[in-house]
Amino acid sequence: MRLSLLPASLLVLACHCGDADLTELDSPAQPDASASSSTGGAPTTADAGPEPEAGVTAPGWSTLLANEPAALFGVAGMSERDVWVVGADKGRGPTILHFDGSGWARIESSHRGDLWWVAPTPAGDVYFAGIEGTILRRRAGVFSRLGSPGLGKHTLFGIWAGATGDVWAVGGAAGRDGFAWRLQGDAFVPVALPLDIPRRADGELPGLLKV
Repeated sequence: MRLSLLPASLLVLACHCGDADLTELDSPAQPDASASSSTGGAPTTADAGPEPEAGVTAPGWSTLLANEPAALFGVAGMSERDVWVVGADKGRGPTILHFDGSGWARIESSHRGDLWWVAPTPAGDVYFAGIEGTILRRRAGVFSRLGSPGLGKHTLFGIWAGATGDVWAVGGAAGRDGFAWRLQGDAFVPVALPLDIPRRADGELPGLLKV
């Protein structure tokens, strides 16, 4: 399994979960030149793919949620009937919304602070990451705060949870001092980052945004 880390400097890293060793991802594949016409110009009609079937509506955009009073920072879902959105704390706890396919429900966590990302799992557990080193887990409808090495200065911008219970979180402090943590039991522990990560102009590690 490979996990991709995206720091503020747009460096993309990968992690092999077996040994927690982080290395640079391979360069993306180049576009297939055969997609263009033989004359070297724009793709021909034949290159554009099959026409939609008669009576089939092409995919389009629709608004599912609007006019939320708090900023929304992250969205993730297991299906079109299981979508989670998280965001800012306007003084009554972080914004946590759940969509079941027909409507939105506001979920109370009994915790405080902005949440930046959310990671649901096939087993039903949902992980939330946010400011001040906060990582929450919702299991059977009950929220708990998981242990972490985080301090008040640490913001977790990304969290990822696999089907087998493997959970990773990444973040930084004021856009620097990037870190990666991995869940062991009911607490997160630091994972060493490679020494050759490109540094900021001031020599500091960049913050990590997504995993």
